[in-house]
Amino acid sequence: LDAYNANPTSMSLSIDSFLETNNKTCWLILGDMLELGKVSKNEHQNIINQINKKNINNVIIIGSEFGKCKHNFKHFNNINQASDWLVKNPIKSKNILLKGSRGIKLEKLEKVL
Repeated sequence: LDAYNANPTSMSLSIDSFLETNNKTCWLILGDMLELGKVSKNEHQNIINQINKKNINNVIIIGSEFGKCKHNFKHFNNINQASDWLVKNPIKSKNILLKGSRGIKLEKLEKVL
């Protein structure tokens, strides 16, 4: 769980490092990177593109900025929607990276994971 700060560099490096473990058992749950201004949409799309190159299908993205991107991942506008889905669709015996800006409040998902 890294939900204190997120920027394009930390998000990208966290994903790469995490996926080195064993990407067949990995899930990515990513929240928006806030406060990026005019480059926000482009930087969020870059993260989506990075994940697509890794052929990872177990991805949940949360937030309006990720929602503006082209992707085929499970997307939720906010943490409450994601939490509701995870309660109904539990992720068991998997490695999970939770990464996003503090304002997304990803730590709330620890209770349902």
